[in-house]
Amino acid sequence: MAVDLRLMRAPREGDGDFACRLAYSALRFWMQAHCIDDGYGGALGIAQEAVERKALQWVRSVGMAYPEVTARLVPRLVHDYCNALVAVGDLAVTDDGLLRCTVPHDVTIVPGVTTTLGLVDPSQEDGVLCGAMVVRGKVGNLNRLGGTWRMLCGWDTVSHC
Repeated sequence: MAVDLRLMRAPREGDGDFACRLAYSALRFWMQAHCIDDGYGGALGIAQEAVERKALQWVRSVGMAYPEVTARLVPRLVHDYCNALVAVGDLAVTDDGLLRCTVPHDVTIVPGVTTTLGLVDPSQEDGVLCGAMVVRGKVGNLNRLGGTWRMLCGWDTVSHC
């Protein structure tokens, strides 16, 4: 996973902390994958509760090797994370209240920093992985983040980008 996401271990970062940061970054893409798993290639969408349940199953499977992951990526965090993906436009709510992936589209996070939201392959993107987002531009500007973006670009964002 770390190779696919191009995530590097931070200096003096232990295995458990790195696993937590990696799982946090990968969670976005797992949630997107769960939205596609509606039996119709993502055309219908899937209930948010189902996306979160499947995400937590994945977290528990990673936690079997690294218990810190299960201890830190708790159900409330997964729920808030999913809501954040909806809030920024990475996932969309259908008229039926189901979640679907959005088509790739670029957004500005803060002046001078952009990311691509929607169903994208992070290994094919130019930029630096910060939390759940591959960002391009003046990464130092991420110090100004607040709210939802801070969560999605989080997990000690600036120190690891």
